[in-house]
Amino acid sequence: MSTLRGKAPHLQEHGPAGAVFRRFGRPHNQTLLEVIGNPRREAHDARKQADYAARQREH
Repeated sequence: MSTLRGKAPHLQEHGPAGAVFRRFGRPHNQTLLEVIGNPRREAHDARKQADYAARQREH
């Protein structure tokens, strides 16, 4: 489970969809969806990146 925080002034300025949340141990603010994460999307993105890198090596 991640621990996160958000500051009221940042929420007022950027709204709930802005990069106003910080997961402890991370150096920068993130959007709520980034903080929560999506393991399936992250796995998909990693596969796509690996496929792209493999194709680049072939050419």
